[in-house]
Amino acid sequence: MDVMFPLGHRPGGSKAFDLPPGRTEHSFDASPAVAGTIVGLGGHIHDYGVGLALTDITAGRTLWHGTPLRDSAGHVLSMPVSTFFNWHRLGLHVEPTHCYRVTVTYDNPTGRLIRNGGMGAVGGVLVPDRGVRWPRVDPADSLYRTDLRATLRLDAGTQSDMMDMDDGGGTMRAMRP
Repeated sequence: MDVMFPLGHRPGGSKAFDLPPGRTEHSFDASPAVAGTIVGLGGHIHDYGVGLALTDITAGRTLWHGTPLRDSAGHVLSMPVSTFFNWHRLGLHVEPTHCYRVTVTYDNPTGRLIRNGGMGAVGGVLVPDRGVRWPRVDPADSLYRTDLRATLRLDAGTQSDMMDMDDGGGTMRAMRP
């Protein structure tokens, strides 16, 4: 889940945003496609990032908050990865009837705008509830195709850098790693 979804609001689907001087927050709200349990979660932010959070806004509670390990200049060295299980509990349950928000906070002390200087995304492991069926992906959906192209960076390569892939809706081209 990314604060700049869908598609980063920029050509090519960049998930980065310009980082103005001072304190800045970006967020995105969404509901999961299926009910399940998050058993592990981490995140990604850029330099001058202060924190990243996942909140169940329906229930009014923060599920996870990560504070980066930074050096003295404010450069991010790492983000924590949390596991949500122990001997008496397995994970954080999420529901399609709830709305969740990912929020990233930055504090840019440079006094200048940093182009593409911000980013905020959480990712983790979700175990779907027993008997839950994932919704079928519509490979013809324009948002799906644009996001897939951006994820695979199809607009960035040349013909010689490409390989064929089948996304279930026909052959697509993808960049070679």
